[in-house]
Amino acid sequence: MKTGLPVALILGRVTAHEIGHLLLGTNSHAPTGLMQATWDLKRRHPSDWQFTSANAAKMRSRGFTRTEALLPTAEE
Repeated sequence: MKTGLPVALILGRVTAHEIGHLLLGTNSHAPTGLMQATWDLKRRHPSDWQFTSANAAKMRSRGFTRTEALLPTAEE
């Protein structure tokens, strides 16, 4: 299927989606946002390619914060 999108963009979206499964659980598809089960790759609106606020809240409730993910720990 030709989408007209760069392969790197598609791979980035797929990678983010799969990391979402690692953080949210295997059965974590959503009706909107990055965690949709099926995608229309030609959608251009940024919200179609982001975690929803519900996804973000669930990640935060599990202890995953953006700053913790970006900062090395003392053990590294």
